Amino acid sequence: MNSAATVLFVDDEERIVKLLKLMFQDKYRVLTATSGQQALEIIASNGHVVDVVVSDQRMPQMTGIELLAEVRKASPDSIRVLLTGYSDLVSIIGAVNDGEVYRFLNKPWRKEDLTNTLAECVELSRKRRSPPQTSDSSAPSLAQPEAVPARGASISGAEPLASAAKLLALDSMATDRHDLMEMFTDDYDVLGASSITEALQIVEHHNIGVVVANTFVNGERTADLLTALKMHAPSIVIVVLTDVADSDMVISMINHAQIYRIAIKPIQPNVFRLAVSAAMREHHRLCARPVETDQQPGSDAGLGVDMTQRIIKSLERFTDVRDQKPL
Repeated sequence: MNSAATVLFVDDEERIVKLLKLMFQDKYRVLTATSGQQALEIIASNGHVVDVVVSDQRMPQMTGIELLAEVRKASPDSIRVLLTGYSDLVSIIGAVNDGEVYRFLNKPWRKEDLTNTLAECVELSRKRRSPPQTSDSSAPSLAQPEAVPARGASISGAEPLASAAKLLALDSMATDRHDLMEMFTDDYDVLGASSITEALQIVEHHNIGVVVANTFVNGERTADLLTALKMHAPSIVIVVLTDVADSDMVISMINHAQIYRIAIKPIQPNVFRLAVSAAMREHHRLCARPVETDQQPGSDAGLGVDMTQRIIKSLERFTDVRDQKPL
């Protein structure tokens, strides 16, 4: 690291931010704020890029979720972390969907957890700010809302993408899976899976950009699969559907599987289409960055056997996929 990363801590208790600054000032350039408004003013006027914003949730005038949603607009490459002492599912979903919170840390936080989280967030922020892999000015700008590679569609006057990423719908309920596939069939190539084993086969053989998954499939939690998938194929973006009000499970999936969006069933089709569209844009943004993955951006071949076997190794109970025939 050529220069110290900048971390902004926000808490309405001054003693807390003073303690955090004392803990981390030897490693990072530490900024502090005691209100959401003050934090936004710091971001707007700061001469240095803010790599990570860590905010308490319960603050007067502006909550942590509201602040991080504004930070996302003002400084989109800043990684956002929320400190919270309670687990309200609606608030958690709002934090992810509106503020794209990358990590939740429970209060009182442990120094080791916070230290590790900051290191990971700084690394991710630096990767986000890295220049795209291609310098071809004629290439489509995949970070823009209009640059969503729909199925066979042109982007900003460019030729259709030959290998547009596909959408995988993972749900054991046939009717729900069918409805999901029908919802997006005009926009993307959509594949459906009714089990975790089937999903693994699909990601092995197809270029998947976004996975839309229920939190439970055939009675099995999908958290382990999604965590392993994100670990080995970080350019895949995950959208989760849930009808279970389990805040701890959702927080765990956010922290480990890096969920991009969450929706509660029954979904609102128009809102959900926007969420998936944003997820596909995020996939292409990740593919344009030097992300550490063995998958080649734009490849039609999927993750391949070797990568799938690595995922299977971390999911020992699903090793029967080795004996399945390719799709």
